[in-house]
Amino acid sequence: MKNLKIYKTDASLAYGQCAWLIRLKKSTNGHDYLCIDTSNCYFEDNYHIGKIVENLEDIYVEVENRYSIEDFPIYEQFLFKFFLEHFEEKE
Repeated sequence: MKNLKIYKTDASLAYGQCAWLIRLKKSTNGHDYLCIDTSNCYFEDNYHIGKIVENLEDIYVEVENRYSIEDFPIYEQFLFKFFLEHFEEKE
């Protein structure tokens, strides 16, 4: 999973809030993403760790090169490791 791209977004979030995502599949207007972590997103309905963010346009996300998937707390969860073993990133 070394080549797994991590994306960062602040779409529909307030100043200082962001979410980190993994791209899942192409959708109508962009892609569907899995939220793997958030920063200061306490009451935001769209971004919860483990929740799929549907149909997010590509202009709202950027590739985050500073982190590896191993840097996120969700990486230690059994079901997430199972997901990673069977996941194939689609462009």
